[in-house]
Order: sequence, then structure tokens, then C-alpha cells
Amino acid sequence: QNILYIINEGDTPIDRYSLFDLLGNKQNILVNQNGSLNISTLAPGTYFLHLNSTNYETVFKIIKTD
Repeated sequence: QNILYIINEGDTPIDRYSLFDLLGNKQNILVNQNGSLNISTLAPGTYFLHLNSTNYETVFKIIKTD
């Protein structure tokens, strides 16, 4: 319920995970070895997940509910 699973289907590994709230504040998240993110400490709300590698950067909108 509080774990976000990231599936990388590309050949390039994800180098950096960053999570920001709507005000642009960076949130502390725990990235597990399998690439999943523990978001249990986050308050309900809207967040933006930035994934970076050497070849690309992508952003996902995440909405956490109770």
C-alpha cells in the first residue's frame, strides 16, 4: 500500500530517484534494492517523481491517498 514499484524496461539503469511536493520541496524517500520506493512517511497529496539516468529524465505525477 505504501510501496511504489518502478519497472524499468530499458537497458539503462535509473541513477537517481527524486520526489518533490507541489511546492517544489524535495521529499526524503527510501529506495529499496529492487527499485521500489517506500512512501509510507509521506502525507497524502500530489507529488512529482523524477527518474534520471545517463540517457533520459522523466517525471511522473504521483497522488497519494490515505
